[in-house]
Amino acid sequence: MSPYHGCRMLLFAALAVLAITPMRGALAQDAEEQANQPTPVGQFLTLKSPITDESLGTVRRVALALQDQAKQENREAFLILELTPGASQFHHAYGLAEFLASEPLTQLHTIAWVPKSIDGNNVFVALACQEIVVHPDAKIGDLGRGRPLEPDQQTIVRGIVAKRRNKMVNEALAAAMMDPSVTLFQLTVDLGNGVKEKRLATSQEAQTLRDQGVEIADSRTLKEAGTPWSLSGAQAREDGILASQTANSRRDLVDAYNLPIEALR
Repeated sequence: MSPYHGCRMLLFAALAVLAITPMRGALAQDAEEQANQPTPVGQFLTLKSPITDESLGTVRRVALALQDQAKQENREAFLILELTPGASQFHHAYGLAEFLASEPLTQLHTIAWVPKSIDGNNVFVALACQEIVVHPDAKIGDLGRGRPLEPDQQTIVRGIVAKRRNKMVNEALAAAMMDPSVTLFQLTVDLGNGVKEKRLATSQEAQTLRDQGVEIADSRTLKEAGTPWSLSGAQAREDGILASQTANSRRDLVDAYNLPIEALR
């Protein structure tokens, strides 16, 4: 090897080291900053069925206390509500759902944890939370338990869902869970320039989009008309709807949200 080529190789090696060093430094700094992030505050709260006025009082007290603590300590706050199977009166579920979707809780992360299958009005509470986490085998849905909810109740549920606290839940999905006669589609809408978007729509909403000239690249039926609808955690994740993730236990949620182990108590 000539002295010239030897010098060039040494120069390239030195430049490579100089290029890698800042990258390693940046990665180390990011890791250090992440490690220095304060641990969120969080608490699990089991909502036994039926939901009552006392349930609402407990949730309100815990939620506001968590939010105040998070503000004072400049930390994130998570309230994880474990929903249990059973029957609750609509007005009790509505009172709790309305509180969970209210403006005073904008700085608190509310998560519905569904380890076992639920239906009926308890599902309304889950729809009001910012996220829903479901056991892979547990099912959630069928608010009317085989029958459509009363029209005024459907309007109330739609109003809560329309606030879009949970970006994976929309009014079409809620309608399919409230009324067995609804057909639910998952549409792939072509927005142009190669951009496509998935949307949930009832048959009427899908037809309205077509009438408006919206290009629908693909349509898949998630629910046929005439049957009550519930879906498992595994199916929800496969379809990319309703549930932000699945979990097998409370400990999985603690790990997923980086919560202190004390949150399990």
